[in-house]
Amino acid sequence: MRGPVRGPMRGPSRGRGEPTLRAQGPNDWQHWTELTVKLTGVPPQAGTLDVYQLLSAHGYVLQISLEETRTGSRSGEAYVIFCPPPHEPFWVDWVPPEDKWRGVTLQPQHQKRSFRHRSPVDPAKTYPEHQVSSQPKNNTRSRQADMLTLGKIILSDSIDFGFWSAPEKMMIMRSIDDAVLLLNLLKRELVIHFSTIVKTTKESYKIQIPLLQLRQMLEVPSSEDQLAIVLPLDQPSLFFRKLHNTEVTHDGGRRWSERKTWYRQTDIVEDPRPLRDLPLELRKRNPIIDIGKSGENSIRDLD
Repeated sequence: MRGPVRGPMRGPSRGRGEPTLRAQGPNDWQHWTELTVKLTGVPPQAGTLDVYQLLSAHGYVLQISLEETRTGSRSGEAYVIFCPPPHEPFWVDWVPPEDKWRGVTLQPQHQKRSFRHRSPVDPAKTYPEHQVSSQPKNNTRSRQADMLTLGKIILSDSIDFGFWSAPEKMMIMRSIDDAVLLLNLLKRELVIHFSTIVKTTKESYKIQIPLLQLRQMLEVPSSEDQLAIVLPLDQPSLFFRKLHNTEVTHDGGRRWSERKTWYRQTDIVEDPRPLRDLPLELRKRNPIIDIGKSGENSIRDLD
């Protein structure tokens, strides 16, 4: 992206575009936003963790639901949502890996809506609610990258964290390489994914910014072929960290969601354990990223 400084861009419209509903058949499932697979013959003792371990190797599992009868007993049916859809139709020649899954059948379901939203400015235009991202720089697609396809994607060189040092200046305090910017039209929020090394472990984080909180965006050319998008925020955004052990998020209930794997973070520090004995305060000692009370984020976009 190239271009001169464009000053404050107009903030997002407060109008609400309604999704365009349209049923679709299963023939073009690879181009869908998500795919639901129905399981029948599920053993009554199987939980969401068992179903997750059974199918997670085939794609990124977004949600699992174990169905019940009117009397409250297990019906033997389950629904698994993949987002994005798996790369291959694994259900066609699926062979149960263990005897306890013998008799289980898999069936992809019709998509019930088109996952497009009408423009609040021009009702004749629609925009995708979710959109698969382009290939990363190394031309590989990991399951983590697949999960980041929940919106219109911008792959960027880095994300900078800092604060206002002057009316038109930002003091950068920390830079993280390879950030991903998403626009989620369903939840009406901007989401930024990034990773950083904490001690010797790579941790994945995300920032959620409601569109109502995003009053303006600034475009600033940072070099000859790059553009920086500055997001001034009056208050801190919500930070979340991805758990490494997803098994602990399956609590024995009938429903499980990928949202349970993200834990809210109030601090991003080298070692969070000493914080347990410290009083609550806005300024933390030796933070990796100072979330702070207010500030700015800058995203350097690829050309």
